[in-house]
Amino acid sequence: MRQLKIKNINRMNRAILVIILEICILGILSAQDYYFSQFYSSPLTLNPAMTGLFNGDYRVVTNYRNQNEALTPFNTYSASFDTKILQKILEQDVFSVGLVLVQDELLNKSVSNTVLMFSTAYHDRIGENDYLAAGLQGGLYQTYVNMYAFTYPQQWDPITGEASLPITEQFQNTNIDLFDMNIGLIWYHYMGKSSSIFLGGAIFHVAQPETKYLNTNGYLSRRYVFHGGAHAALNDKISLVPIFVVEYQNKANQVIIGTTVEYRSNNNAFKFGGWYKCSGMYTFYLGMEFKGVELGASYDFVSSSDYLGNNIGGVEISLIFTSFYKKSAKLKSNPGNRF
Repeated sequence: MRQLKIKNINRMNRAILVIILEICILGILSAQDYYFSQFYSSPLTLNPAMTGLFNGDYRVVTNYRNQNEALTPFNTYSASFDTKILQKILEQDVFSVGLVLVQDELLNKSVSNTVLMFSTAYHDRIGENDYLAAGLQGGLYQTYVNMYAFTYPQQWDPITGEASLPITEQFQNTNIDLFDMNIGLIWYHYMGKSSSIFLGGAIFHVAQPETKYLNTNGYLSRRYVFHGGAHAALNDKISLVPIFVVEYQNKANQVIIGTTVEYRSNNNAFKFGGWYKCSGMYTFYLGMEFKGVELGASYDFVSSSDYLGNNIGGVEISLIFTSFYKKSAKLKSNPGNRF
């Protein structure tokens, strides 16, 4: 009789745990996407319309982020490639294509998201110094939940006091494959020789694809992004780059403002600065650019007393390589030569 009660209690605890896991994981799926503090060092994850927005013929971008080691750690990896095509035919307009891959790992790889998107954008020269670009992304959004990475009550060994017994539970529908689509717009205006201003917006998960995990249904909530900034040259070598980003998803929102100081000599540059998230997070940034290669490092510091732990910020590194093709026509009208 006592053993029967223990088994019933274990079953009840297991059911409660599975329900809690469903709620938490579905909350992850429908609440917030992957995130980079160095927004403009990960352009294809900020706005599809930024595909091809650079000074050159092709660009390779890699990003790494590690966040919240003291609380719930996760790692985010991203790599993208974009290039301009049909340059000789279009002359002043620009058509660009690209590919972006994002891997997001939560709870020691117990939950992982993989995003593979084809990205394209058309930059229309609407004035002598004005461009309007529209971008579109489409591809795979995959989520995998490793239920065996967790510990369950049935694994508890009353003799040793450890969770060493095998898992007998069989889990289904732990892998979710979705087709996802993102859209974006950006307008930018050149002012003088080395100054510019830009405004953009994007919608991620436009169709809000449905997710099915275990016995519960959910969906990917739309994420709305509005961003902008400027590149203001103070003299031939020093520039200010103020930016802002506003995001909204599933009743959660954030507003980020800040600026970067850039010192440029020939094709080399040194950058430093930071921005502030209105929820109480500061981001400090250092970057260097040398002959088409840009390396950036940043750290997020949370000042709010509502957070616990000694290391709750985020470390982020970006590496960008931009180049021209050897026999490509270097059109003066190509966008991006002041960003």
